[in-house]
Amino acid sequence: MATDADVEASDLSGERATAASQPTVMVGGFRTAVLNRHQLAERMLADCLEARAQRQVWRPKLIFSSNGQGIALAASDSAFAAAMDEADIIHADGMPVVFASRLTSTPLPERIATTDFFHNAAQVAAEHGLRFFLLGGAEEENAAAAEAIRRQYPTLQLVGRHHGYFGPEQDEAVCRMVRDSGADVLWIALGKPMQEHWSVRNRDRLRGVGWIKTCGGLFSFLIGSARRAPQPIQDLGLEWLHRLLRDPRRLFWRYLTTNPVALYQLLFRTERSGRVGRLIDRLSMGAGAPALFALANFVALLVLQQSASAEDFGLLSFAQVVVATGIGLSSAMFSGPALVSLSQGKEPADSVIGSFFRANLIYCVFAAVGLFGMAALAGATSIDAILLSMMGATMWVRMFVRALQLALHQRQAAARSDLAYAGTVLMGLPVVVLTTGASVASFAILQAVGTVVSILPMTPLFIRTVRAAAVTPASIFRQSFQRHGRWAIVAALANKVTAQGHSFVLTLALGPAAYAPVALATLLFRPMGVVVTGLIQFERPNMARSVAAGEAKQLASDVGFVCRTVAATWFSNVLLVGCAVALAPGLLTKDGYETGSFIPALMLVGLTVLIRALRDPQETALETAGHYRDLANLAILCGPVSVVVMLAAWAMWPTAPWGILFGGLVGEATYAMLVARRYGRLQAGLRS
Repeated sequence: MATDADVEASDLSGERATAASQPTVMVGGFRTAVLNRHQLAERMLADCLEARAQRQVWRPKLIFSSNGQGIALAASDSAFAAAMDEADIIHADGMPVVFASRLTSTPLPERIATTDFFHNAAQVAAEHGLRFFLLGGAEEENAAAAEAIRRQYPTLQLVGRHHGYFGPEQDEAVCRMVRDSGADVLWIALGKPMQEHWSVRNRDRLRGVGWIKTCGGLFSFLIGSARRAPQPIQDLGLEWLHRLLRDPRRLFWRYLTTNPVALYQLLFRTERSGRVGRLIDRLSMGAGAPALFALANFVALLVLQQSASAEDFGLLSFAQVVVATGIGLSSAMFSGPALVSLSQGKEPADSVIGSFFRANLIYCVFAAVGLFGMAALAGATSIDAILLSMMGATMWVRMFVRALQLALHQRQAAARSDLAYAGTVLMGLPVVVLTTGASVASFAILQAVGTVVSILPMTPLFIRTVRAAAVTPASIFRQSFQRHGRWAIVAALANKVTAQGHSFVLTLALGPAAYAPVALATLLFRPMGVVVTGLIQFERPNMARSVAAGEAKQLASDVGFVCRTVAATWFSNVLLVGCAVALAPGLLTKDGYETGSFIPALMLVGLTVLIRALRDPQETALETAGHYRDLANLAILCGPVSVVVMLAAWAMWPTAPWGILFGGLVGEATYAMLVARRYGRLQAGLRS
């Protein structure tokens, strides 16, 4: 007959097998255990009983927790990240971690908050005779926590405690105290990252202890000096907000600096699986990062609009239009054809990117000279014109390298580039305003610096591209240009006449101040354009694969995904603009602007942006299929239509910019219809 000891040994053996096969999942950069509080407590019991059997040689298990603070800290502190890698178990101590895990094939069953888990652990310890030791906190807090535990769990063996105010020279003495107490579980509350570093550093001094469990602010919750959020708030993952409201002075800066980083890590350093995971990937990297890029430019221009004259705002906005036009031309001549060449695989990848990059650099020089000339014609000073041309040149180089990054399917680097630009501009904006004031020069410098910083996440590819450009002949680009490039540039130029002709007419004919209200309307929809551009760059490689494989259904899915995302983004943009106009009209208009033209301009710009955005994915699909000549013919047909309507409207209403905008709308609508027909023919050809 089996004895009780045999039964316990059998149960323990089964528990060890379960522990050994315990699944984990990567969430936010941490390999996180897929278990609940009850299972973690059982794991504690199994490990501690085994440690007792091997008291002299047992190396303690390190049990750490994952939350927003730790995830953000690991992203910036390599030493802390290395300490976390030493953990035997990392459990989810934050609902955002649990939410992010639902994008994976093995979602976490629940949040294991240390303050909750302690009670599961205490009950198991009391039932099975495990011994606890408390380390950390102030002396008064540590003593009060020990007393609270004794009151709530009178049969639990609390064999020792020690405050956390000691230096590294006392580590050996503290560890000896823990070992001599016979503790099975050491609860260490020194706060992140000190408690993790201490645990790793002293692990071998604590042989025989079953577990070293970090617990942060546990003692404060045990004695009641800190309180948990109500359960519904915990379930929503908003306990951090509850704590912030209770202690804003201490937590505001911490959450401001850690939450965005943690969110980024949860998005980009979590295993993806399933349809939802792929969708989040496409939206977060394809639209989310470009949206933050657009937000930074939007905020910068809005600050300038509020602080500078209408003429300065109109001038800088016009420069942004020229830069966007340059990006469109660069995409048509270099980014798109380079992707086609890479997807065909006829030439080595380094030869392709080197040849196209060299040609792109030459283009950037001439385009910068053109931007300088147009800024000077619009009334800019020589210094402002030089700075604007430098800003444009850096932006064009950056966008080409970003397109290469996506073409090589290195999407996270491209997303990090967008985020680096957004962070630099948003953080530098207050410095610029407070030190130099709002001016064209200061904002051009800010955007140029942001662009240079945004290239850093793409440094490996940038260096590789520069090296390849130094040894690669120009023949690869020249052959591509002879096949497609000349038609691509004609199509892009004609397309830009339709899309941006009103900006050039208004600014160069009537001056930057006359363009200011239209620039303001365009600014409010600028995030839309940047999101569309970023999303299409992200999806272009997918479309190229679908076209190359002759998969009409997959191509329709790729194009449809972009169109649906674009429509949702546009409606969100319209809603925000409507709220801004209704609730804060003074924020958008001021003296020096022709306010009577603002609302009509806003409506026409919004419709034009929607038509263009819904047309762009179909046009991109045609580009990936190599139909540059067809697109050029369509654009050449529509460009004159747009110009004629613009000039007619200008002749009839010379002081009303909305008439010129109407010409652009007519041209965009005509071009969109023709592109839709040509895209339908492409689909039919692939299906056959």
